[in-house]
Amino acid sequence: MKRIKEIIGSAKKLVLDIAGVFEEFFKESEKFFNKYLVIMDALIKSVMALAASSVKERNRIWILSLSVLFCLDYAMYSYLTDKNIFDIFPSFPKLDDRQEMDIYIPSVDCKTVVKEKREVPVFDSEEKQAAYLFRLVARGSVFENTSMMVPVDLFVKRVWIYRSGAAGKACILDIEAGPIPENVPVYANSEVLFRKAIEKTIKTNIPSIKSVYLLDKGVPDRNLWDI
Repeated sequence: MKRIKEIIGSAKKLVLDIAGVFEEFFKESEKFFNKYLVIMDALIKSVMALAASSVKERNRIWILSLSVLFCLDYAMYSYLTDKNIFDIFPSFPKLDDRQEMDIYIPSVDCKTVVKEKREVPVFDSEEKQAAYLFRLVARGSVFENTSMMVPVDLFVKRVWIYRSGAAGKACILDIEAGPIPENVPVYANSEVLFRKAIEKTIKTNIPSIKSVYLLDKGVPDRNLWDI
């Protein structure tokens, strides 16, 4: 029983000591804040008196106040968005991101496809890259006139790229072909070579794609132009 009373007495003394420490802390804090408020009050009065003394000083104080407010606002924004406070300016974008690629074009002999080296823009998605490569092949050679090998205007409506099991990715391009202009000859085997050139160009420059399919307005296995 005596031991319990000693423990209770020690606990009471400890509680009183802790309470005394907190009381002293709050008293010192109160003194500090009162002193701080007196200093701030004097500072504000001096600033107001300085601002009233001349228009130049008043404008300078307004500019400094707005600058401080802006800096605090930017610091709070950086903190809330988890952004580096010193990362003020964005990184400079690349003005031209090109890569040398092999572009295959149907030859005018209607028998083979020829390879041309081109500086081609690199896009952020395989779908955009495949559509751009298709347009390059459709435009023909930059060294000779091969426009007769693609007698119609071709428009890429949509591109799908999906993984086809272990065989790799498949690329499907939905194409819309315009009408064949009058007095424009259509050469035999031209569409076969064109499809071959498209497939070889896309598979060569996008190695993850293993097969290429062309649709005519969503319909597979239909000629893009008739002979």
